[in-house]
Amino acid sequence: MPVVFVCSNCGRILYVFKRAGQDYYGIPTPSELASRIGGVCPYCGKPISLKVSLRNVFIRIRGSSPLRLREDVSVNEGVKPFSKFV
Repeated sequence: MPVVFVCSNCGRILYVFKRAGQDYYGIPTPSELASRIGGVCPYCGKPISLKVSLRNVFIRIRGSSPLRLREDVSVNEGVKPFSKFV
């Protein structure tokens, strides 16, 4: 499943990571992408935000509408330590 970085202002695609092996570095972080393209959207000039919140992340299965991740989900939700090692 590709990872697509889209400008939140103009909606243009800034970068697409299509598959593993596409390049040596893998999926770029927002700060790596910002440094690659100069820190601003090349189409509208909006500065690229380095902080990503869950309300800005969408998961879309081909042929369906985008699903928003819930804001109230924490990163560690549902992760419980394995009792044998704790």
